[in-house]
Amino acid sequence: MQALSFLNFLDFISPTLSGVFWFGFKVFMVLFVYIWVRGTFPRYRYDQLMNLGWKWLLPISLANVVLTALVLTSDTDNGNGRSGNEVSQ
Repeated sequence: MQALSFLNFLDFISPTLSGVFWFGFKVFMVLFVYIWVRGTFPRYRYDQLMNLGWKWLLPISLANVVLTALVLTSDTDNGNGRSGNEVSQ
C-alpha cells in the first residue's frame, strides 16, 4: 500500500515526474534482466551455434514455410460456397 501511495503522490506532484520515474524503472528492469541472463547462462561457442542453426533452426524454419504455404493454398469449403482464403465483401 505504501508503494501505491508513493506512486499516486508522484502523479499528483507532476505527471512529467511520474513519466520519468516509470521510464527509469523500465530501463532499470531491462538492464537488470539483461545482466542477470548474461551472468546465468554460459556463452556458446561458434561451432555450437552453427550446430544449432543447421540441425534445428533451419529445418524448423523450412517446415514453417511449407506449413504456411499449405494453409494459404488449401481450398477448403466453409459451407457457403467460398474457399477459406477468399476475402468476403
